Amino acid sequence: MMQYQVFPSQNLHAEYVVLSSGLGGHGQFWTPQIEALQQHFHVVIYDQEGCHKNAAILDENYTMTHLAKQVVDLLAILNIHTFVEAKKLAFEDRAKFYADPEFNKLPIS
Repeated sequence: MMQYQVFPSQNLHAEYVVLSSGLGGHGQFWTPQIEALQQHFHVVIYDQEGCHKNAAILDENYTMTHLAKQVVDLLAILNIHTFVEAKKLAFEDRAKFYADPEFNKLPIS
């Protein structure tokens, strides 16, 4: 069973931010940042598979895809759907400057 915590913002209409502590991490890694982030977001932290005390050993075929599915499952449990828009914006921003400098003028500072 996935272990997670939601720290609500005082702003009921705030967006959600899901904090992942990297490969094989505990959600409590983010404790020092939670209070500051709550001023702007509902903050979600979670323990990744294999990290809590009673966790089974992960299969040797465990991959980043499994880790990503864990986040998607958490979003479904919490009924969070706005992350897709953030992903679209991130890729749109990246695509704006993604080109071969031999063929396109890029803003290089």
